[in-house]
Amino acid sequence: MLERSKRAAAAPKSAAPAPAPGPAPAGGGGGSGGDSALKEKEAAKVNAVGDKIRELKKAKAEKDVIMAEVAKLKEAKEAYEAAVGEPFPAPAPQQSSKKKKKKKK
Repeated sequence: MLERSKRAAAAPKSAAPAPAPGPAPAGGGGGSGGDSALKEKEAAKVNAVGDKIRELKKAKAEKDVIMAEVAKLKEAKEAYEAAVGEPFPAPAPQQSSKKKKKKKK
């Protein structure tokens, strides 16, 4: 009985089980060059919708119009995740103008 506990203690334990392989990303999945091109293409789609939302907000468009574009943004991010296999990276937070002025002093 003592030998069993020694063997269990000696066996290496991994921190987490290996993730199960998911479905292959759409677009063939040849070399890594194609993956980065796919990633850039999908990111460009997400960024285009995000830019459109910013422009609508600047123009003080109606809330319904902005919300319709936000729904499109969510769909674009889901498409990015499905194609690339990882969530779309969140943008870095912007500093407020007050913090920028304090740093200049």
